[in-house]
Parts: sequence; C-alpha cells; structure tokens
Amino acid sequence: MRVLLVVADFPALSETFVLDQITGLMDRGFAVDILAARGRDEATIHREIVSYRLLDRVYYVAWTKRKSAGLVGWIGPLLDLARQGRLQLLKEIVAAGLRRRLKRPLVVGALQLLAYAEAVEDLPPPDVVLCHFGPNGDLMVRVRKALGARWPVATFFHGYDISNLLAKMGPRIYDRLLRDGDLFLPASGFFRMRLAELGAAADRTSVQRMGVRPESEWRGEQPTPGGKKREFVFISVGRLVEKKGHEYTVRALARCRQRAPDIDMKLRIVGGGPLMDKLQDMIADLGLEGSVQLSGSLPREDIKGRLLSADAFVLPSVTAENGDMEGFPVAILEAMAAGLPVLTTRHGGIPEIVDDGVTGLLAAERDVDGLADAMYRIARDRSLADRLGRAAREKVERDLDLDRWNDKLAARIRQLASSGSMVEPRRELRRRLVTG
Repeated sequence: MRVLLVVADFPALSETFVLDQITGLMDRGFAVDILAARGRDEATIHREIVSYRLLDRVYYVAWTKRKSAGLVGWIGPLLDLARQGRLQLLKEIVAAGLRRRLKRPLVVGALQLLAYAEAVEDLPPPDVVLCHFGPNGDLMVRVRKALGARWPVATFFHGYDISNLLAKMGPRIYDRLLRDGDLFLPASGFFRMRLAELGAAADRTSVQRMGVRPESEWRGEQPTPGGKKREFVFISVGRLVEKKGHEYTVRALARCRQRAPDIDMKLRIVGGGPLMDKLQDMIADLGLEGSVQLSGSLPREDIKGRLLSADAFVLPSVTAENGDMEGFPVAILEAMAAGLPVLTTRHGGIPEIVDDGVTGLLAAERDVDGLADAMYRIARDRSLADRLGRAAREKVERDLDLDRWNDKLAARIRQLASSGSMVEPRRELRRRLVTG
C-alpha cells in the first residue's frame, strides 16, 4: 500500500512526530513517498533520515521558483492545458488564482496548485494522502479535484494551523477542506473541539496522538553515583520561540535560587531558534550565566542522554501574541518516557497528558511565581520528583506508546484505502441526481 505524505519542510529537526510516523508506516509495510515544499538548511539531522534513506523518498515541489514568470509567462502553460483537453485542471488552477482566502497574489495560488498537481502526477499513484497541517490538507483536496482523482485525504492538525492561522485568516479558511476532506486527525481533544466548532463532521474526526516509544532505559532505573546529588537539574527541550515559554522558565529559576540558595539548581535548554540572543541577554541580566546552559539544537539520541541525566522537565507553554498555540508537545512525552516529572502550563491539550499532582505540576500561562513555586517544590522534595516521574513513565506505557498509535494510524489508513474517498465529487453527485 502506497502513502503520499505531504509536509511543508523535510527534514525538519523539530518535527520528530513526522519522522516517527514515516518510519512507523515503513516498518508496517507501507511504501511512503514524501512531498515537500522545501528542505530546511539545518546542520543536524536525525539518524533515521539516513538509516531509512528518507532523502531518496522526498520530492521537492519548489513551486516558488516559478513565480518570476508572472501572469504573462503562464498564458502558454494554460493554453497547453486547454489544448490537451485538461479542462478540470485548468478550471481549478484559475479558481486557485482567484481564491483570495489566504490573501496571496493572484498568480501565487494558481502556480502552487499547478506545481503540486504536476508533482503528484510524476509520483507513483497513492492509495492514501496524509497531510500534516491544515493548509496542506486544503491544497491536496483541491489537487485531487483538479486531477479527477479518488484517493482519500487525511489531515493532521497540530498547533499554529488551528490557532494563530485561524486568527489571522478567519474561521472559514478550512471550509473546503472540512467539506471535502476524508479524515481529520487533531493531536489533542482540545483541537478536536475547535475543529467541531468550525464544522468538522464528528464521524470524520478522531484524535491521533503523537506518541513516543518507552524504551527500556529510563531515569527511574539509573543509580545515583556517589549517593545523594548536590544539584538539581531542570531540562527544557523546544525551539526558542515565544509559545515555548522559555523566558518564564529562566525568570522562575532566578526566583527559585533567591528563595532556596542552599539548592544548586541548574537549567539546561535544548533547542535553537530566533530567541537565542534574547535569552542569552536575559540570562546575563539575571546573573545566571553559571546556572543556565543553552545547548542549541541536538539530535534526538543526544537529547535522550540529557533527559536521563536531569531531575525534572519544564516547558511552560503559552499562547503567543499572534495567537500561536502548542498542539501536543512531543518533548513532554519524551521527558515522561524518560521518567521525568513535568512542570508545565494549562495550555492547549497539555492537561490531557500531564495530570496535575500525578505525573507533573501545572501552572497558569505566564505565571512566573506559580512556575517558581512548582520548581521550588520539586527541587526540595526528591521523593515527590521520583513519584511523579514514575507515574509519568507509566502513563506513557499505558496511553501514549508510539507503536500503539502507529498501529492505530495504519489501521485507519487501510480502512480509508479500502473505501476510497468518502467525499463524492460534486459533478458526479449532480449527474446521479439528474439521472435518478
């Protein structure tokens, strides 16, 4: 069975959930092709990219390079389509150019649709198309109609596509997708409710968790060398962007150190991004140069080692000023799988996986005092940290195991492929209504 997986960027170091799905489907016997707009220029890549030879499976559309032709330069290709009798594709290309919901220039939407349609025709025919993030799902239902194809389209919703993009573009941005898409897979129950409010059909919407693999090695089984540790190490993993809330972690650590100078608290932040300089300045201003380490981006095997050597995980996610929200942070799951207690916020779908006082401690968004209280409490009480960390590990084993969620995804794909698209093309529906 052949799956076409559509993403904006590949490979993307921070999108391990995409990587885990691809390799999981390949392990289950699926042939996976990857359609991406671009590759990220990142110095670090995950080892699965090499071991599974995924760069041999990716097709880059690179449609933006064709924009320089302008409208006049596209008269020829449009006339060629007309001469070939490809009127449905021509019609959809023109409609895509006129469709201004994404507020793009006239030619951009048309070029994008044509480029993606050409790319899909160059690839082996898929049985199912999987799209990560709503805009890709919207694009592929239009490509399907333009080509007169019948493959089902399933769309994963993660965060920005169901938060700040809606705030920016308006609630009707997904009208076509929610009408014509076959399956909608939000990462959390919180976003499932948002999709329902937008009009997603309940029988076509299911939560698909981004699980992790609870490997045999975890912190709960690691002996502490030399007896009781003197320092308490917090770790945070996530891109250095506003919604990850790293600045609140740094400020909370400063207050904790003032409150409990007898505890040697350390903070290690793993991740790269646009806020690196701002965080470095904040660390210097607060006099935390010896206590906070910014590690930059690391491959996941190195991150695992950092998690196993830490005492607690902290990620105080917030809704960014532009409305951007977290979906279902995989970094939290990886910390739980490593046996770490999680200190985080009541944000998005996070309370669905972190139970306050059971697997971690929750604070309100942007509440530095509340976060500092949680950090102080867990650094003071190692038995509490161990109890919460063990419960976190057990929750991953019980509810968030990657292999079980990949099994569920594989079953959903097979069901979709066996039935074909559940959304009948409107022209065929009109024909049946007229003929009876």
